[in-house]
Amino acid sequence: MDEDTEVTGRYVVSMVESAGEVSPVFKKKMNELLSTHGIDNPEPDEWYDANAFAEAVSQATEQIGTQTVVQAGEEMGRDVPKPEGITSPHDVLAEVDESQQAAYRNSSEPRPAGSYTYERLGERAARSAATEKFAYPDEICEGSLRGITKDIVDRAADVTMEEVEPQPTDHPEKAPERIAYRIEW
Repeated sequence: MDEDTEVTGRYVVSMVESAGEVSPVFKKKMNELLSTHGIDNPEPDEWYDANAFAEAVSQATEQIGTQTVVQAGEEMGRDVPKPEGITSPHDVLAEVDESQQAAYRNSSEPRPAGSYTYERLGERAARSAATEKFAYPDEICEGSLRGITKDIVDRAADVTMEEVEPQPTDHPEKAPERIAYRIEW
């Protein structure tokens, strides 16, 4: 990402709050990591340095564990704004990339933090992936896709995900996939 790219505070706050759901110690650690990168007392309606946030999330993966970061991604996925009329997992998964792009501003790059792909596989199955430019650990992708799907399905036990082989993309602005999942509900 270029140095002027900013990320919405909605996702920064989600990261902190979800770490706190696991443990108050993890919430404190996440706040410390963010503060180290110049993000103090994040607010959902503010904008923050996206590179600093990405670096803090990467450090969180190393310091507070991958499972906590997956949970954080899940909360971030639940916080993704959904357009009116979205009622199925297919509808929301098809919109994930647009939501990803709307979460960033002030960048000279068309897709500063990477992209998501989507493919319908059946009535209750889809394939989704993050591309190589995705600025966060893979655990954020996994959690986000799970959270987005669970939020629509509203039956958490009915959502399953399996990591599958990444593929090239034919979209000119999207890099090849980095990590991909088959999602069923």
